[in-house]
Amino acid sequence: MKHSMLVVAVISIAIVLRFHNYENRITFGSEQARSLTVAADYIKEKPSLLGQEYFRTTRSGLKLFSGAQFSYSLVPLLLAFRYDPFPITIYFTLLNIFTGIILYVLFKEIAGSKIALVAMTLFLFNDVMIAHSLFIWIMNYSPLVGLLIIYCLFKHIKSRKIVWVFITGVLTGIGFSLQYLFIIAAIPIVVFIYYHQKKRFLTHFYYVGGCLLGNLPMILFDLRHNFYHFNTLTEYAKETIVGQGSGNLAMYQFLHFWPLFALAGGWIIMRIAKMNKMFPLVFICVYLALNVYSPRISFVKSVGMPDGLVYQDIIDAAEEIAKNEPSNFNVVSLLDFDTRGYILRYPLKYLYQVYPADIVSYKEVDNVYALARADYNFSDNVPWELDEFRTTSVNSLGSIGKNYTVFILKHE
Repeated sequence: MKHSMLVVAVISIAIVLRFHNYENRITFGSEQARSLTVAADYIKEKPSLLGQEYFRTTRSGLKLFSGAQFSYSLVPLLLAFRYDPFPITIYFTLLNIFTGIILYVLFKEIAGSKIALVAMTLFLFNDVMIAHSLFIWIMNYSPLVGLLIIYCLFKHIKSRKIVWVFITGVLTGIGFSLQYLFIIAAIPIVVFIYYHQKKRFLTHFYYVGGCLLGNLPMILFDLRHNFYHFNTLTEYAKETIVGQGSGNLAMYQFLHFWPLFALAGGWIIMRIAKMNKMFPLVFICVYLALNVYSPRISFVKSVGMPDGLVYQDIIDAAEEIAKNEPSNFNVVSLLDFDTRGYILRYPLKYLYQVYPADIVSYKEVDNVYALARADYNFSDNVPWELDEFRTTSVNSLGSIGKNYTVFILKHE
């Protein structure tokens, strides 16, 4: 009973840490808008085997794309919630909590209830996990994929059934579709399978078959388009190795290892607990304090958005533009790198059925609507889009949030 109460307490605190002041803490930026747009286009325009475009390209201009699985996972959510980003963000928050709960259930079988409880606590109270639970992103499936792979490998060792190798392959394919550096995790998985299976050729045949099935949309696209993904990724990897590419390693590229870190942490803490029974309690208290006060987390504002701007402000800005009944127009966002205004394009198109020109058409339009700080200097700060438009007059359309304004720009 005591153990069960601790499990419930950990989950409850994790829920509070995520949902407190939720509407003012979630992030809706370019990444979220672009992800939703790709999936919504599957519905409104046509399905595709191509996933979301990366910002990175090769020196020859080839573009990297993620697998389409993530975008297709958004389709039922878009239909169920009528394209509203807010409840879809809640889904990803619940996904993170659900991953923590499943982590406890699976690790309880693998390592026992005490280690599983500590591992779940480390996972759910981690500042990276809390931060990632507050926005829509392709990487947010990675911890669950990593967790399920650990469990499948455990079941493979216990039963020696080849079906677990096949499922591991499917999960690896899905992980690779989420982000290419998942291949780093695939290498130790292959080595692990090699040393734990006598029928090595047949086993790896099932594993590779599972990988192909898990990443089937990308495989089919390559077969139909002269191996586009393979050629682009090969060129990009070569450029990165010689220092000519734009690639660099980041922590989010390894989120699939978080469950493994939690399991290792739980095992180490419980080993030390055999020598000092107070250690787990003291460690968890310190761990919770350090993560709650991390710069990645705020309980009063959105860490992932410009200071003073919240999700509802973006929706209000789009509504302000829609009420102006624009035609032959385009949009820009002058808040960060997203000058093409993806955060405005998505709600305008899918919430208000108002359609700006495409992301390169600025010369041809009559008006440009800009979301910027109220004191933005349009004379000194001219991005490419406005340089193309050649603004002659700037007027305020309405104030947004704290110190932000929607401007309407015109030219002769």
